[in-house]
Amino acid sequence: MDRKEYYTEIERIAEWLTSGDYKEETGHDDEHTALHQLLDYHEYIISYHKAYQLMGLTDNADSIYYVEEPDVRKLNYSSINCLFARYAMEADIHDAISRQLMASAATREPCWVGKIVNSMNEQQEVSDDNS
Repeated sequence: MDRKEYYTEIERIAEWLTSGDYKEETGHDDEHTALHQLLDYHEYIISYHKAYQLMGLTDNADSIYYVEEPDVRKLNYSSINCLFARYAMEADIHDAISRQLMASAATREPCWVGKIVNSMNEQQEVSDDNS
């Protein structure tokens, strides 16, 4: 596995989650549960070798430090590496979702909250010009 293959898979999963396709495939209504189910059985997580490769490719190798986990002292190195890889991959997917949402937000009409904020900003600019 190389960086391109890994991040292509990350983008594919992010698109799957943001499109809502997971609902029909998994039977879950929320993307959080669907993502956890997917990661529990993903090849990149359950394969020791792929998990090791993933840790060299991820931008989130330290993501495990933000998660409270049970005692790992009884796990072997490979199992611990798979645990690190699981959380790193989840963080990479969340980053990809954020990028996709930011890109789509830039090309579409703002939601009602965005319209209110834009209106308030325009009113502020007008009042600044009048002062």
